[in-house]
Amino acid sequence: MRSVKITNSKHNADSAIILFISGSITLCLLPFCVIRIMQGDWPVAALNVSITTLAFALFCYVYFTYRTLIARWGLSLLSMSAMLITIHLKGAEQILWLYPALTTVFYMLSAHFAAVVGMICLVAAFIIIYPDVNSLYLLTIAATAAITFVFSYAFSLKMHKKAYFFRNESETDPLTGLGNRRALDSKLAEITKKIKTKSLTSCSLLLLDIDNFKNINDTFGHKCGDQVLEAFANVLLKGIRGKDSAYRFGGEEFVIILTDTPLEGALTLAKNLLKDIETTQWDMLENKVLTSSGGVAELDGTEASYEWISRADRALYEAKNAGRNRIVADSSNLDDCAVA
Repeated sequence: MRSVKITNSKHNADSAIILFISGSITLCLLPFCVIRIMQGDWPVAALNVSITTLAFALFCYVYFTYRTLIARWGLSLLSMSAMLITIHLKGAEQILWLYPALTTVFYMLSAHFAAVVGMICLVAAFIIIYPDVNSLYLLTIAATAAITFVFSYAFSLKMHKKAYFFRNESETDPLTGLGNRRALDSKLAEITKKIKTKSLTSCSLLLLDIDNFKNINDTFGHKCGDQVLEAFANVLLKGIRGKDSAYRFGGEEFVIILTDTPLEGALTLAKNLLKDIETTQWDMLENKVLTSSGGVAELDGTEASYEWISRADRALYEAKNAGRNRIVADSSNLDDCAVA
């Protein structure tokens, strides 16, 4: 039996960027903390120490939890708050800190959220400096800030749309339109975490393999084989529920994650899928009958994701040895149960 390996990179590009930014803020401000303390400038020293401490706390949070949402909001609010307090303490000449703070917010948050936060801070900054500057200077700052705001918003909007597109492309199988191995790895990690934290009561995994797929390629050609894979994926999507998700595991193998479904319920759904597959009219195969075999395993809250999928793989192996066109449940959770 082949081995199954599930990889899961913990610190992705997103968390690495957050770590770099929060770490850079911490290191860059440390000398200023010392300088302000030595100068006896206690208000600014307190501000610098606070920013440094919070930035370091966010660094540690992302480093140990691998979560970035709270850190993104934290860095955004930290940059805006620090900018406003600096202007209040040191005067209108510190308004130049508005521009890096504004671009930071648009980088960290989605365009719409950043626009709201940025607009509030812009108004607050102008209220602070209004009594201390002349009208021409205020107009200059307003114009340059508005230009920065508009371009940052447009860039953020485009950047997030591109990010969504590339993320979707990187997690989609180009032939079937189902999730690929990368998407499956992410889903498995998410599900195992939910089971361990009790936020999900049960979840089962169905591993399906098209029977005698090599014969299809040899008899009808690889183009026909691709058409079968596409049509097979459509049958799966029509047969599963809205809360379930389907993935192409590799070759002619497919994985279905059955959320909030114990083993018995997964067997029932798998049985219905096998009937759908067998009764589907496969025009590209000259209406020959197509069958599939599968293995089902319910997630044990103590195991890793690769152990879970390995149990389903063993059950699939048993189904094929038993004559194909059947489902076998993982024997460690329930006695083997073949479904014709």
